[in-house]
Amino acid sequence: MLHNGYSCHCSMVTGFEEDKNFHVVLNSVIAGRYHVTEYLGSAAFSEAIQAHDLHTGVDVCTKIIKNNKDFFDQSLDEIKLLKYVNKHDPGDKYHILRLYDYFYYRSITIQCLEALQYLHNLGLIHCDLKPENILVKSYSRCEVKVIDLGSSCFETDHLCSYVQSRSYCAPEVILGLSYDKKIDIWSLGCILAELCTGNVSIIYSFQT
Repeated sequence: MLHNGYSCHCSMVTGFEEDKNFHVVLNSVIAGRYHVTEYLGSAAFSEAIQAHDLHTGVDVCTKIIKNNKDFFDQSLDEIKLLKYVNKHDPGDKYHILRLYDYFYYRSITIQCLEALQYLHNLGLIHCDLKPENILVKSYSRCEVKVIDLGSSCFETDHLCSYVQSRSYCAPEVILGLSYDKKIDIWSLGCILAELCTGNVSIIYSFQT
């Protein structure tokens, strides 16, 4: 099982640590399903743990990919190869590793999109979506909350020109043009790019 480890189950994690890798904690639960029972070892771009699938009762070996884009891309290639090999050996005759499951935290994206859809359906624009305004409600269940409606407004309001944080600011806002709820989607895209690369994607230089 492959897992791209970005989140962490440590209660004191703030998200601003230099080390962005997933930290294995014995007896913690990953993704609300895999109970960590033993640390098995590490390699150049991954760690291996034994976990118990709480849904099926099966013990699995979980491979946790370090939070690096090149390593992540390599893991996706490995998933494709394992799928291909397993497909041609349905009876597990040739003693090759079986891919039991794989996942990464797409659910964070889905939850943010659901939150934005809810606000947008109410006619609201969040106007300040950034990593600091997405809080982790539960590490084990990978649940988040979108917070801080202090800059939010209705689409029908007289729109303020000073909205959004710089690195998550949509082009139309920077140019002083009219804007709508699509600026929230731009901000979310910037956040997702940052999650994938570990770096702020856009750095604006404002001159006064």
